[in-house]
Parts: sequence; structure tokens; C-alpha cells
Amino acid sequence: FPVTIRENITSSNNTAVGGNALLNALLGSNLAIGVNAGRWFTGLNNAQNITGSIFIGNNAQAFSNTSSGEIVIGVSAVGLGNNTTVIGTTSTVATVFPAGSLWVNTTSGTTA
Repeated sequence: FPVTIRENITSSNNTAVGGNALLNALLGSNLAIGVNAGRWFTGLNNAQNITGSIFIGNNAQAFSNTSSGEIVIGVSAVGLGNNTTVIGTTSTVATVFPAGSLWVNTTSGTTA
């Protein structure tokens, strides 16, 4: 029977759905949906010190053991570090937003 979120006294405000999701989390304010979501950081190392992050998809992983504010969406997707968003993996062939433009705020200005 798979476990979700390790039983410990230090983590709080975590939400996990899926076998072993956030299994190793010691810090809080994380959301994980999917088998092993948020369990590991790059290379299947135990993710214990992640905080304020979102993992959606089986095996979605943090970039590092101290990641904060990461959003990782996709099966086996791996984050890029603090305050970043990853959608998909290198196998993703297209990301579509059919309702209109996607605006990206860059250091040199806003682009579409």
C-alpha cells in the first residue's frame, strides 16, 4: 500500500495525491499530484527541503533539494530551480495555448 507524505513533525501545509507523492518532504507549502510527484530532485535523490512548490505528473521532480517556488508539470518533468515553471519534458513536441497569445516578461521587455 503506497504511502503519501512521510509522517513527520516538521512539515506542514503540504497536499499530496498519489502513491509516494512528497514522501520525503520535511518542509511545507508544497502541492504534489501523481505517483512519486515531488518525491525526488534531479537524479532520483530524496527531496526533503523543497518549499512552496507544485509538482503535477507522475515522477515530476524538483531541480535541487532546496528548491523553492518551483512549478513542474509533466510526467518525469524536472524543474529548473527556484521560482521557475517547467511544462513538459524534452519529449514534448508542442505546447499549445489556443485561446490567444502568451505574453512573456523578459529582462529586455515584454514579448508575445
